[in-house]
Order: sequence, then structure tokens, then C-alpha cells
Amino acid sequence: MSATFRETFQAVRAQVLSAPSNALFGVARARHGVLGKHATAQELLDVMHDESPGRWSEREAVTRSLIAEQQRGAAGGLWASLLLCAYYPMLSRLRHRIYGHAFDDEDLDQLVISCFLQVVAELDLAEVPDRTALRLRQRTERRVFKTLRLEQDQHRGRAELDEELVANEDDPREAGKRSRVEELDPEETVALLLDVAGDQVPGSNLDLVVSTMLKKEKLRAYVARVNGEGEPDERVYQRLKRRRSRTVNRLRDLLEGALGPRSEACAL
Repeated sequence: MSATFRETFQAVRAQVLSAPSNALFGVARARHGVLGKHATAQELLDVMHDESPGRWSEREAVTRSLIAEQQRGAAGGLWASLLLCAYYPMLSRLRHRIYGHAFDDEDLDQLVISCFLQVVAELDLAEVPDRTALRLRQRTERRVFKTLRLEQDQHRGRAELDEELVANEDDPREAGKRSRVEELDPEETVALLLDVAGDQVPGSNLDLVVSTMLKKEKLRAYVARVNGEGEPDERVYQRLKRRRSRTVNRLRDLLEGALGPRSEACAL
């Protein structure tokens, strides 16, 4: 597991335990009896990290309350952050188990986090009346390993395709070929992406898609502009190329869910 994974969760935990977050937590306590038993987010996390059998039913009830609040879409990401902190031990164990040549450590970190939050978003509490924590673990693991398999299976073919795309960027015969998304108004499309995906897709990933797909900046030029860590440009290029592909797939899902599959804005 990379140091970045721990650092990410340390930052999330600090945000969760801040005074503004505790104020939001206090408002929601009235909606859920099990949350009302805990005066602060710290007390709630202490319960979630107590894996003794006597705490099982309370941890289950807390989990369901946090998921319900996250699915309400309120409180500016507080509930997603609380869920991540509450399930850090499980996510950390999962992160220790995965590796892959198609991913850098930072990508693997984000894969675990994004898969977990996608499972939370899709979980139907009415259809899952109990053993919620077990379902979260199983479904997150399946989603992570399915994504890894797909990425690794497609790695060779993608490398060849990317070489062709790079060549086409400089081919004047390709200049007239435009996707439907490129024909949309860029400012309107950016506003739409921020509205639909701003809370679910990291800002750096949105910037990558907007810059290289809507504003038509070549990916290699984008890499040269943003690479300030001293890494070789080729390594950053390969990482951002994979990240852009996954982000586009995620945006398609979010846009189709919000607008329907026939919307032009889904043509990323």
C-alpha cells in the first residue's frame, strides 16, 4: 500500500473531525436514532472501529444511516468521508491485496476509493435488509478486481491504439473528424459536468477531461504543462492516459443516469 493512500485518509479524517463537519453531523443526528447516541463524529468512528461482537448490531445500524445520508446527496461530501474513515481498515486490507502493471500506486489508491463509493451509491437499502458491511466488502472487492482484470487484458491493445491516436493528432486528414461531444458548446458542457459529477469525480480528473477533450489540448502538451514533480513525461503521459479513459467511463455513467442515454452530452 502506498504512503499516498494513508495520507489521503489522514486528510479525509482531519476534514471529518473539523468543527464545520461536526456541525453538519449534529444536524443529521436527529434523523437517525443511532447517530443521536454519539455527540461527535469521533465517537461514531470509535464505534465503527470497535470490531468486538457486541458492537455488531450498532455498527450495522450506523453503516445504514451513513449510506442513507450519502444517498440523499447532502452535506457536501461529509457522509462519503465518514464512510471512508469508518471503513478504512477494510479498504486498507483490500489495497494491500492489489497490484497491477497497468496501474501506478496512486491509480490503485483511487481505484479502491472510487469503487467503494460507487458501491455505496448503488446499494439499495430496501433490497439489502441486513449484513450491509459484508455486502459493501464483497461488492467493492468484485468491482476492484473486475476493473483490474479489464485494464490488464486491454493494456496491450490500448498501447497500440494510443500510438495510432497520437499519430492521428498530427495528421491533417483527421482534423475534420470530430466527436459529437466536440460539437457541443464547451462552456455549457463544462457546467453540466460540474453540476452532475463535481461531487463524485476528483477535480484533477475533470480538468484532464475538459482540457484534452473539450478544449482540445493534446495530451502530451497537457502533460508538459502539469508535470511539476520531475517525473519522466512519458510515465506521466501513460498514467494520465489511463486515468482519462476511466474518468470518461465514469462520466458517461453519471451523465446517462442524470440525463438519459440519448443525451448528446453523454457522447464523451
